[in-house]
Amino acid sequence: MQNDRIRQIMTILLQEKKVIAKDLAERFGVSLESIRRDLSQLERQGAVRKFYGGAALVEELLPDGEAEIFQVRLAEHGREKQAIARTAAALIGDGETVYLDSGTTAAALIPYLKERPGLTVITRSLRSAAQLGMCEHLTVYCLGGAVKVDTLTNTGFMAQECLNFFSHIDTAILSGDGLVPQQGVVDFGMENLSFKRSVVERAGRVLVVIDSSKFGRTAHCLTCPTAHITTLVTDSGAPAEALAALRTQAAHVIVAE
Repeated sequence: MQNDRIRQIMTILLQEKKVIAKDLAERFGVSLESIRRDLSQLERQGAVRKFYGGAALVEELLPDGEAEIFQVRLAEHGREKQAIARTAAALIGDGETVYLDSGTTAAALIPYLKERPGLTVITRSLRSAAQLGMCEHLTVYCLGGAVKVDTLTNTGFMAQECLNFFSHIDTAILSGDGLVPQQGVVDFGMENLSFKRSVVERAGRVLVVIDSSKFGRTAHCLTCPTAHITTLVTDSGAPAEALAALRTQAAHVIVAE
């Protein structure tokens, strides 16, 4: 119920750019405190800035056309993504070189990574680069390439060439369109295949962040085989048999509460 409401609030924000908490409480028939919690969750995701009595869409993230899809997806399974992000970020050591993937679960780590001193962050996401790049204590590299409009992510051979300048990545934080325990992390976009495999090859460890709704979802590109997953962080909705299968293949599985 809360995830549906947050997704609807995000849709309203995309249309109206700001919302008043009292109006939302009346519209959805819930308490003002419930709406405040919803807006706080969206603020933690970096989608809005709260003001007294309401919230506004973050200006640098104002989308056009298909880019709206990404903003709505940020709100889907928001509570689970926040739990995953908080748990995964705690595994990152100060001063590490980190690759941050472009999915919405990976994007949920941004507020937590902002708090870590001395990180070097490599990403293809223009959103992630913009938000993390404003932190003076972080070093942020945004890999070049053609911009994919629905995710504001750089793709293509230029992104691959930029990645080739980095010989080693301490931790690769990967998300995906699906997770098949017997296979690994899968994606629909063929343009991600070669790039993500190159990231995995350079990584000292691969930290996969993926919510339970993605378990068993198939796609035609295997971007990270199960054998290469060092640690998987998911939420409590993940099927027990799938987690057991992953553990038998030596992946360290953490269920974020």
